[in-house]
Amino acid sequence: MKKIFIILITILISCDKLKTDKELYFEATKLENERYFKEANLIHNEILKKNAYFRPSLINRGANKSELKNYKGAILDYKRIIKFDNKNTLAFSNIANNYLKLNLNDSAIFYFSKAINVAKKQKLIFIEYNGDFDKDFQYYVEINELRLEKALALHKMKEFKKAESVFKEIIDSKNRILDGTSYYQIGKSYEYLKDTVNACLNYRKAMNNGIISGVEINELVRINKICEE
Repeated sequence: MKKIFIILITILISCDKLKTDKELYFEATKLENERYFKEANLIHNEILKKNAYFRPSLINRGANKSELKNYKGAILDYKRIIKFDNKNTLAFSNIANNYLKLNLNDSAIFYFSKAINVAKKQKLIFIEYNGDFDKDFQYYVEINELRLEKALALHKMKEFKKAESVFKEIIDSKNRILDGTSYYQIGKSYEYLKDTVNACLNYRKAMNNGIISGVEINELVRINKICEE
């Protein structure tokens, strides 16, 4: 049944030569929403044959490949973007995340660092006008989100001092949304190193800042218990 579905998609593409890249792209996104990643990529392939620089299709085809565990293929698509758009922080970040999935951690950190360096130079107005499509701001990732991704990757690699340095950059930037998460992760590093004093110092700062992303109640109970002893 799936083979028939793929054939039908191919026929529809060949018959729909008058459709714009944008129209075809939105057909592909409908398939992606239903998790038909291979079928969506048939449409993206057709778009990219006509327009090799069509960023929306390169971004989505890369994401679909990643969903299908073709991480090397995803990286190639994102690298195609940065060849002609070297300020695309989303593409840099996606390259890094796919290298993480391949356990190529040094390459991941390298691309997170490149994304951060690009973001430092960017000035962006967050305005989305009705009808806008394929605009630069749609590929922008905020610098502290990139720092957080890099720091979490370093933390996972047990590069705690390097991770702490990046978490502190987030805190020093006065980004109140990510402060709590940063202090919490620094606390986790100290706890892993069996330095309970510094772990609890940072856990308390995390709690005082209010927002700790992804931390459940039982973890907060555990922290309280450790720090009360």
